[in-house]
Amino acid sequence: LAHRFGVNRHTLRQAIQALSRDGVVRVERGRGTFARNCNFILPESNEPRISAYPFASDGPLAEMKTLSIEQTEPSTETNSVLKIKKPARIMRIDTAGFHDGKLVAFLRHCFPLPRCEGLCERITELNSVFEALADLDFYGYCQKTTEIIAEIPDQEISDKLLIPPSRPVLKTVSVSKSQVGLPVEYSRGWYASDLCSLTLGERD
Repeated sequence: LAHRFGVNRHTLRQAIQALSRDGVVRVERGRGTFARNCNFILPESNEPRISAYPFASDGPLAEMKTLSIEQTEPSTETNSVLKIKKPARIMRIDTAGFHDGKLVAFLRHCFPLPRCEGLCERITELNSVFEALADLDFYGYCQKTTEIIAEIPDQEISDKLLIPPSRPVLKTVSVSKSQVGLPVEYSRGWYASDLCSLTLGERD
């Protein structure tokens, strides 16, 4: 770090101490310095405003692939977020974003059934979450809240992004609600923070 930023070690130690006092990092003797989880919550909007931009690229991720589409039982967390009050299934879609052939983003979308039956059928027909949402003007009638988080990935995400489990990733957590307030989408995205950045809105 001293070499990267062109400062001496004493300045670097002072900077780390300041970041530690502010709760940005934690220092563990004998192990190293680690970024703490932090988050940023965007207000409700019907505009999808976050784009992932690979470093050394002028445009957002262009290569998105659908990895799997399946009906499954919701996890306790998903069940709570989607406010499913009786036994029901969800449609879970995993997608991935690539840049120069390298996987830099992994996204998991969950839609409650039968609440989103028509949307899920369209997703299956098009084999693309994003094309189906655009085709049905999904965000035209939904309010979406998004949280941006920096966190240490679990083993599944570490394996998918091919990064060490000690390296922080950028994570987005989004919940979309219908006009009557019912949650209709719960999505999470994980991004390799050393390969891409998240941008609010479109870059100039």
